[in-house]
Amino acid sequence: MSTITRRTHPELVIEPARGRGGLRAFARLPRDLHRGDPHWLPPLLSERRAYPGRVRHPVVTSGGEAELFLATLGGRPVGRIAVVRHRRRTAFRGAREGLFGMFDCVEDAEVARALLDAAAQWLGARGCDTITGPVGLLPGQESGLLVDGPAAPPVVLMPYHPPYYPELLEACGLEKVKDLWTWSAGPEPTESLERIARDTRRREGLTVRALDLDDLEAECARLAEIRRGGPGWALTPTAGSEFAYLLSGLRGLLPSGAALMCEARGEPVAFALAVPDRTQELTGPAARAARLGVPPAVLLAARSPAPGLRWRAAAFGVKEGFRGLGLEAVLVTELWRAARRHGCGSWETTWTLEDNHAMNRVMQLLGATRSRTYRLYRRPI
Repeated sequence: MSTITRRTHPELVIEPARGRGGLRAFARLPRDLHRGDPHWLPPLLSERRAYPGRVRHPVVTSGGEAELFLATLGGRPVGRIAVVRHRRRTAFRGAREGLFGMFDCVEDAEVARALLDAAAQWLGARGCDTITGPVGLLPGQESGLLVDGPAAPPVVLMPYHPPYYPELLEACGLEKVKDLWTWSAGPEPTESLERIARDTRRREGLTVRALDLDDLEAECARLAEIRRGGPGWALTPTAGSEFAYLLSGLRGLLPSGAALMCEARGEPVAFALAVPDRTQELTGPAARAARLGVPPAVLLAARSPAPGLRWRAAAFGVKEGFRGLGLEAVLVTELWRAARRHGCGSWETTWTLEDNHAMNRVMQLLGATRSRTYRLYRRPI
């Protein structure tokens, strides 16, 4: 693709991040941009594994297309964005929607607009008529911009950004399309939830086992089958290779009992994944090392999670035909028990859509309270 130069900033250049130098600049930008911000920490999982431009990346191998763009001003990196056209999402949702993520930018609307225009131009050339984001381009990646919640380091697998980002996107013509809610809960399931789990397990003939990470390919194929189809604005069929990317990255950080499969008379019908929020351990020298570029997973992998950590219920899935039967209660109580054995101090749940009233009622049944609101934005191309 040709280089795009903005007239209002004669030295502003937007171009694909290619080669070792371009990818290095793309990776370093958040660290350089947020230097000195006491709340910023690099993602727990290495971003470089998830760059969608890689030939073997799941987006590419499943028939999608992706590009990374870097903005430079006078030769200095000042912004970045990843853009993806998911063929499976288009086919499933019946919408010509392009996605963007990995958005970082200096506080300059012209730089942000140039990045988003480049992303929209790239998507438009591939038949898309809207651009939506920021979203995780793979399961477990960070989605949304925080618009309501405490100023604090991010929860694991959720984003952190300076407070000016929402205003920056709005200045570029993007509007709210959906809010994502996260929920906080104590370390113990409620009595009513325990009762529902017992009744459901007995009625449906359910068993729960740990995912076999030594048989990752087969297990991820089962996870993909569970996530195939079903209702939900945000739900897209997930390839087994995408689950494999997530689980292989988390493998050294998952305690026993944190990744579960639920089976009904031998048939895999639901799964759940929880992660201890080990970003809470990145304090003092460890935090300084992480901000200087040492991967957090390297700093944490050699030791067990500290007691009292917050855990995050990162992913759930229930197979079509088994939804609404109480399987979520079964998995949640099992996750709670496993986390308790590891000294869990509290929970933050995976996000729910603001208008997913059924799931939000489940959160209330858990005794959870809303903790943060993240926003997704959209604009026509």
